[in-house]
Amino acid sequence: MGLSEWNKNGDMPLMAVEFGTPWKSSFLRNRWGHDINSEPWMTEFSAIYLGPQAYALESAAYRQAIAKRFQGGQVYQPWDQEMLIDYAPAYQKIQALFNRNTYRSWRTFGISGGMIPWDYGYGWDMFWNERRRKKIPDQIEQLGPFKPGTRGLYTATAIKLQTRPFQPEGMDIYPAGVALMQANGPTLAWIAGEKAAFTSKAHNFSAGQSVDKQVVMLNDERTRQGFTYAWSARVDGKEIAKNSGKGTLNPSQTLFQPLQFKLPAVPGKAKADGVITLTARIGAREQKDTFAFQVFANPAPLKQTVTLYDPVGKTAKMLAALGINTQPWKAGATPALTMIGREALSGGKALPFDLEATLRGGGRVLICAQNPEWLRNQLGLRVATFPARRVFPVAKDHPALQNLDAEALSDWAGESTLVEARPAVPLQNPLWRSPLHGWHWGNRGALTSAAIEKPHRSGWRPVLECEFDLAYTPLMELDYGKGRLILSTLDLEDHVSLDAAAALLARNLIEYAATAKPVARAKRTILVGDDNDKKTLDGLGVLYQAAASIEPDADLVIIGRHVNYDEPQVQSYLQKGGRMLFLAREAADHALGVKLEQAPSFAGSLQAPAWPEAQGLSASDLRWRSESPAWLVKAGAEVGANGLLGRLSKGKGVALFSQIDPDHFQADTKTYFRFTRWRQTRALSQLLANLGATFADDKNAVSLSKAEGGFYHPDYRTDFELGDDPYRYFRW
Repeated sequence: MGLSEWNKNGDMPLMAVEFGTPWKSSFLRNRWGHDINSEPWMTEFSAIYLGPQAYALESAAYRQAIAKRFQGGQVYQPWDQEMLIDYAPAYQKIQALFNRNTYRSWRTFGISGGMIPWDYGYGWDMFWNERRRKKIPDQIEQLGPFKPGTRGLYTATAIKLQTRPFQPEGMDIYPAGVALMQANGPTLAWIAGEKAAFTSKAHNFSAGQSVDKQVVMLNDERTRQGFTYAWSARVDGKEIAKNSGKGTLNPSQTLFQPLQFKLPAVPGKAKADGVITLTARIGAREQKDTFAFQVFANPAPLKQTVTLYDPVGKTAKMLAALGINTQPWKAGATPALTMIGREALSGGKALPFDLEATLRGGGRVLICAQNPEWLRNQLGLRVATFPARRVFPVAKDHPALQNLDAEALSDWAGESTLVEARPAVPLQNPLWRSPLHGWHWGNRGALTSAAIEKPHRSGWRPVLECEFDLAYTPLMELDYGKGRLILSTLDLEDHVSLDAAAALLARNLIEYAATAKPVARAKRTILVGDDNDKKTLDGLGVLYQAAASIEPDADLVIIGRHVNYDEPQVQSYLQKGGRMLFLAREAADHALGVKLEQAPSFAGSLQAPAWPEAQGLSASDLRWRSESPAWLVKAGAEVGANGLLGRLSKGKGVALFSQIDPDHFQADTKTYFRFTRWRQTRALSQLLANLGATFADDKNAVSLSKAEGGFYHPDYRTDFELGDDPYRYFRW
């Protein structure tokens, strides 16, 4: 943050006392209200940095504690010094990530007085963990008899926690502590970014490109120290460059040594993995560091002509840099792909064509990044407050993500410019003398400046996900009429000329948008069900007609929870190519040979099935925040999502058995299930959209107007202290 400004213009020594690693309270609902009794969001915030891994690392004990500690409303038993959070694997990964990166950067900026973290940086068991509580006798150390003339307090015995602090004999050390010791010792050596921006983490390169990094070495001892260092770079396991050096560091000296090499071609491959390894010795202390990177092959030119409406001109420059041919929009033309350029809509310009009519007739349209305030105010979408530097694939095999993984979708080279890098904002938080959401200080490495919260009540299908609880997306698509609309808030225009992964994603996306076949919309959707089933579909905003029984001319049939249907009629409908969805049931025999079983304790699923009907679903949608009884698909159909879904194909048709039920959770009283209810609402909408359903608010989306019913579940708290906006306070 502002340390870079102090480094440039500061004229006083600086020391950071209670230097905050991400504080426990900032992982709770009432993040900065000093209220340790509010709802824990540890996993959801960890997902910003860890992606789906955050859910896999979550323990059953933590999920159970959420329900056990719940007292009502938004009040829980206190979470202070709670080991289920402090030493949780995901929490420790976040702490270690912060300790490693922030301490390296701050020390390299030249902070003169050091940093002292609270709570030992969450790296040691301050209050004895359970294992040590059970072994107190083993922790007693005999200190010997009193020696006359000895000053100070005398005790014959003491626990090793006091006599050997921060050592394995006296305290358990956790990943955060290991990272802190590595980054905050008397000397330091690490692999930093280029000279112009040593904090840059750019790691996606093109074959033949020159890599520009630095070896940074610091001496915070009180005497001069000799140093040696050696680095090597490998691609696909083969060494391609190396160098070494030696010298002397003065007290408090920081030395930058260039680390540069040229990358080879990667014949026969789309990309290859690389790593830089550094070994250094400063005085008696050895330092090691590694830096992983990827090398992307230079692609062949795209044989694609794009119709472009781009009054601002930024997207035209990007497409030219990619070697993609463009042509202006012309009335009466039927292009394979129309692109609406960056800021074309948020700049106030009216489209020269009817977007809805274009899509209804089978057109494909890709909208590039628009100003986040326009997305909020004009379309009614919720947008993340901060730029995102880590984005994750919803499905790794999506054509737009070919040869791109989560590593490639992080820390892009260059700076995003859609929003101001250092906006001047009022100090709205008097307690902290800061802006309401904390300081926004720089856009380097961002992938998106306007990630959109995934709509709950529409046909939008996310391709990428990011941010809090992976509930946001910078890339989503909507099948409408015979066509498809893709909305991208990726900052591609800022990064394609600098970052090989950004360039590849832009090419993949354009090729996919121009050639992929949209999912056909159902011309007629019917519901065979009761008033409660109607309430469910109305709550989702699905457009449907009520029917007394299955009608052969319907493209999509939704069967209610308690309907006794005619099995031969269902078989016949499916054989002819019909599509069906059965709403959740609570009975062992579902008919059609499908069997359900009640699980006494279920926490949702982390595995979205690779079915066409499950596109766009991820662990974020399918997991539950705590455990609850559930009826699950066990046999008689292909089982997906640990039994939340079943799939049965007959002839040309397909039936989905959905045990996803947003109303199951009693979330109005068990408020820790409110987010789960939202995610399950979105999941059920996604299934229906993939089967061909159309939603009332889809029309508003393609007419570029605010949705009347709203894209999101109506249960949304806006009160500042305990509201649902995860960005209402600082973001570390």
